[in-house]
Parts: sequence; structure tokens; C-alpha cells
Amino acid sequence: MVTLRGKSLAALTPIGEHTDMENLIVSNDPEFRALIERSRSLYKPGTGLTTEDVRRRFIAKRSGTPKARRRG
Repeated sequence: MVTLRGKSLAALTPIGEHTDMENLIVSNDPEFRALIERSRSLYKPGTGLTTEDVRRRFIAKRSGTPKARRRG
């Protein structure tokens, strides 16, 4: 804990092996946090998409069907 004149100013926590600066910054942004809270209030638990659903619906559409490799 970092203090200034006896009052808490900041807490130091280690950045994990799988954490990058972008995720750390975005996850602590007040506007981003407000967006997440709004989304949570609109979409109740169990009504969203799973990661697999997202992959199936969006990534597969974007990349199209894999094409066979030609041998030359």
C-alpha cells in the first residue's frame, strides 16, 4: 500500500504472466467499467453468448470456409 500523509493513495499488485498493459489500463478505465455495468444490467446471466458461440457466429463467417491447399 502506498500512502500519502497517512491516507491510502495506491495499492501495488504484481502484474501476472498473462496480463498485458492494455488489459490493465482498459479494465481500470471508468468509462469502460460503466459500459460493462450497463451491459450487465441489460443482459441477465445465462442470456449471452458463450465464447464458442461467438467463434461460430462471427469468426467463421469472417474467415469463410477453409480452402484446400494446392500442391505444386
